[in-house]
Amino acid sequence: MRRQAAKPIGNIDHIALTCENLEEAYEEIVAQGHKLISEGIESNQMFAPLTNRFFLFQGPNGEKIEFCKVG
Repeated sequence: MRRQAAKPIGNIDHIALTCENLEEAYEEIVAQGHKLISEGIESNQMFAPLTNRFFLFQGPNGEKIEFCKVG
């Protein structure tokens, strides 16, 4: 079995920010030309019984940024 290399200390996969109007934020990010990582606005039950809606995009320095709304 091949071992995976350890990630450097302090490595963060992404930063998540909550927002009130997810659709408006999505449209603004698309209009600004950022590279989308998500296929549109996605959802999951990570915070069940509440629904987590979110999208991820690449920031100007290559970082992954998530905008989300739980409700």
